Amino acid sequence: LKLGARCLRVLAGAFGFAPVVPLLAGYFLNVKHAVAATVFAVVSAFCLACAGSLDLTGWDVFAFGAMPDASAMEDAALSLVARPNVWAMAVSWLVAAVVGSLLCARGNRGLAACGMLAATTILVLGVIAAARLGGADFPDVAQFAPALVAGIAHWLIKNDKVDTEFLHKYCVGFDEETMPEAYQGKSMSYSAYVLGSGYDKVEKTPAWAAKITGIPEKKIEELAREIAETKPLYVVQGWGPQRRSNGEWTAWAIMALPCLVGQIGIAGTNNGTREGSNSVSLTSMPQGTNPVKASIPCFLFADAIDHGTEMTSKNAGVKGVDRLSVNIKYMINYAGNCLTNQNGDINYVHDILSDESKCEFILGIDTVLCDSMKYADVILPDMFRFEQNTQIGTGGDNAYMITGTPCTTPKFERKTAFEMAQLIADKMGTKDKFDEGKTEEQWIRDLYEQARAKNAALPTFEEAQEKGVVVTKGKKKISMEKFIADPVASALDTPSGKIEIFSEKLLKDTVGWEVAKDDTVSGLDTMAPVPAYIPEWYGVESTTDEYPLALGGFHYRGRLHSSWGGIEELKEVNPQEAWINPADAEPRGIKQGDTIHVKNEFGTIELLAKVTPRVIPGMVAISQGAWHDADMSSSDHKARLDKGGSINTLTTHRPSPLSKGNPQHTNICEVVKA
Repeated sequence: LKLGARCLRVLAGAFGFAPVVPLLAGYFLNVKHAVAATVFAVVSAFCLACAGSLDLTGWDVFAFGAMPDASAMEDAALSLVARPNVWAMAVSWLVAAVVGSLLCARGNRGLAACGMLAATTILVLGVIAAARLGGADFPDVAQFAPALVAGIAHWLIKNDKVDTEFLHKYCVGFDEETMPEAYQGKSMSYSAYVLGSGYDKVEKTPAWAAKITGIPEKKIEELAREIAETKPLYVVQGWGPQRRSNGEWTAWAIMALPCLVGQIGIAGTNNGTREGSNSVSLTSMPQGTNPVKASIPCFLFADAIDHGTEMTSKNAGVKGVDRLSVNIKYMINYAGNCLTNQNGDINYVHDILSDESKCEFILGIDTVLCDSMKYADVILPDMFRFEQNTQIGTGGDNAYMITGTPCTTPKFERKTAFEMAQLIADKMGTKDKFDEGKTEEQWIRDLYEQARAKNAALPTFEEAQEKGVVVTKGKKKISMEKFIADPVASALDTPSGKIEIFSEKLLKDTVGWEVAKDDTVSGLDTMAPVPAYIPEWYGVESTTDEYPLALGGFHYRGRLHSSWGGIEELKEVNPQEAWINPADAEPRGIKQGDTIHVKNEFGTIELLAKVTPRVIPGMVAISQGAWHDADMSSSDHKARLDKGGSINTLTTHRPSPLSKGNPQHTNICEVVKA
């Protein structure tokens, strides 16, 4: 009975108003049992929190265990790991529980009262500390990065924190002194943009940036001060910020940030791009010479099928010629789900590809019948890597090479890519030119020996096969170290040889382009030659009454892009969900696990709701790569309900302004219960 009573008291502590119940439990137990009860309560409460969807911040930490609407373990766990204010609350919660339990367990009312007082004091201090530390309360500002950087730059300039010596020696376009001669005195420098004397004539103060980004002005100023004082400063961006309608300027602004404080070329710094890595350099088969000089941005292949002859160097990024002379009539799609599933606006692309008068023949090659393969006229079944001889070189901090040998024999009539090409070349009478009389294994071995001749650290081919994975220790990498050491002898591959915060080439090259008003800053008929903030076409600032929510994508644990997206067992344990904030879910009557429709002008998808504060209000997040699954027989795209939940049913096919690339994070939508 005593043991049962103790267990009940401990469980009450885990489920109840922590840490008050553990304190009460401690009052009736000896010291040893009180500590055990407290530890059990802490562990149990955290496990319960991890099973819930509560964001563990502020006073919510007191109710650690009372978590309705269970969602996913990572919600609470990641919240605890990522946020300093949560750590403050969790630590104070734990210390208060232990101290209070120990004192209460003495059985002395005076000590018990002291324990209660001590626990309360510790908790109050924890709340104060949490409030001062703050949380990860910066919203997703990828689309606002140029505005945030401009606000930071304004503070740095006004507080004399910019490294003018660095900017004048290594950069072009920060101020009048570093502008190309032809553009001096015209208020076209980056500092003129920031201070409001050029371009749109708006001063980019932290207060201005706060209204756009949603980050408080004080926070922006604190961040600017921290950037100015941190040495070394490491600025890095992933491969997501540029996938927006203003992505080119977003990436550029992030790269400009370390320049402002001269934090490039020094150990522990970065130039604002992706982190460096080491890799094993291997050699590929010779590609030959393509006699066709015309090229297009790969994102626009569907346009080139539909109206290629209307695409020019001024409206579609065509290179090699001024205008395409023909539409695309034949296409090979090897190992890719980008014809539809990973493309912008699946319904638009479907209508083009399903019209066989346009692209008259599509050859598809893949290991699975993904959505894109459904549009192929002929499908050649490929082999998995584990069924054939392969060799790749890659790495990170260290470089490594993987040499794979078949673990099973090929089944059915499938061929390797080399064998396919060899057989096709034979029918076209070019086999000897293609394979040069070598087998696939001989090519792999010969190419490896070419790489090995340049890298003495590589083992023999036989040793590489036996080891499978060969790791070589990476070298220390400091971004742009040689350039900073000698900017003349190690000039950059830019027109000026320096870092360009103002691009004269961009300005000249886009003269005469067909530029939409929302593709550049006001007052320009060219692309912006500085990393300016350009509001998105489909973003927070362009939501409508019909589509009031912004929509973004992310990578998911249940698949690699769309690879393995068709495996039912994986989909069962990793269901396709739309993340929505409780503040947006509640007025729509949406609860955790509800089947919902997410829709916009491009289409509608059906999936489950994940109600969580881990996505900011006004934003919906859907993992990319889910396999498209819709009845496409209707000519009305609104009738094509995608039950696979592919976010690209909702994304635009309008390309980014400069590179004509993929802007798949620029979307708006509405969410309703199914």
